[in-house]
Amino acid sequence: MQNRSSAAYCAAIGCPEGSHMTSPSSTPPTLIRHAQVVDAATGSLREDADVLVAGGLIQEVGRGLRSSLPGLVELDAHGRSLFPGLIDAHVHVTAVRRDLRESAALPKSYVAAAAGAQLRTMAGRGFTTVRDAGGADWGLAQAAADGLLGPASRLVFGGRALSQTGGHGDLRGREGGADPCCSIGQVCDGPDEVRRAVRQRIASGAGHIKLMLGGGLSSELDRLDGDQFAEDEVRLAVDEADAGGIYVTGHAYTPESISRAVRLGVACIEHGNLLDARTAALMAAQGVFLVPTLVTYEDIADYVSSGDAPRHYAEKLAIVRESGVRAIELAVEAGVPVAFGTDLLGPGHARQLDEFTLRRDVQSPLSLLQSATTTGARLLRHEGRLGVIRPGARADLIVSDLDPTTEYLDGLRKQPYVVMAGGVFTDSDAGRVLGA
Repeated sequence: MQNRSSAAYCAAIGCPEGSHMTSPSSTPPTLIRHAQVVDAATGSLREDADVLVAGGLIQEVGRGLRSSLPGLVELDAHGRSLFPGLIDAHVHVTAVRRDLRESAALPKSYVAAAAGAQLRTMAGRGFTTVRDAGGADWGLAQAAADGLLGPASRLVFGGRALSQTGGHGDLRGREGGADPCCSIGQVCDGPDEVRRAVRQRIASGAGHIKLMLGGGLSSELDRLDGDQFAEDEVRLAVDEADAGGIYVTGHAYTPESISRAVRLGVACIEHGNLLDARTAALMAAQGVFLVPTLVTYEDIADYVSSGDAPRHYAEKLAIVRESGVRAIELAVEAGVPVAFGTDLLGPGHARQLDEFTLRRDVQSPLSLLQSATTTGARLLRHEGRLGVIRPGARADLIVSDLDPTTEYLDGLRKQPYVVMAGGVFTDSDAGRVLGA
């Protein structure tokens, strides 16, 4: 659900009128006064604090701040919570249809425009940084960074996920052929093809490498319990990623696929619904992250119920849907760093905040806040720059009546709030930047 009341709420806290779209570098400096600033790492609250933002970054945090910066805009939060913008660590912004084959066959121009719209609406929901887990490239990330998409989420991309022939990211069908132009995956077979693909992604500025290491719901040709890629291919990808200063994340569901990935040096597991206690302990011992994505299974269930989904969706959904909550519980008990992800496709992206609802039974409000801020920042290797309110961090902020240390963030659906993404206020209804 989008933040449909942010314009009115911004007026309530004193945002000036005369909005227009702009980039962080051209946005006037902003001083937000009298806020209850939330430290997501500890859950502590700093009462009646001020935050100075300029150039897209947080410059100062304190009480009674003064600034002589030209064009300074001063706002009054009136004691409302001010907490870091959220991080969704598993999105597919180029998956603009629920059927990945249909999405992959669309023209690149259409997909780029639709992905830009997704990044704007995600920012409006409070997700000021997203990590794309297959599909988005450097061009889309740079367009967002340059302000060409308006007020949008920061995009951390990995390019198309790597898949073996017949693997989860292989959308070519039973007869093979060329990869569709807008597929979320790229087929690579053998060490040489894997090496070339990883090096190309590093050259493009990717933040991570995604490997399909087991079967998935949306792929017709594989089994959920089958391992994908040979061990030498996985090791090579990990070594190349390490050499390039990034990491490998792996799509996997079963304990066998997860433990194999951990043993081979994979730094993060996507989904992990069938995780058991022994494998969770192994992940914790190696510091491997888990990115659960419960909400996508609820959305796929609705897709299946509509009668529009391919048959294999329903068959595989029955295996993983009910086990996801237990997997998170086991991971939390073992001390695995658990980030926040959604993995939604097409129109399902509107359900992004529902992931908070689905995790209520196994994570506290503070734990969930940390999953979507400080833990996500560590996974992205942007610790201290994202998910925190401190000088030098990106100015990703949410102003709300909700206290995220004691209240679940799905509560944002029921009340107005204001989002700042990279120093720019965003109004997802009007598509305007506030504070000009």
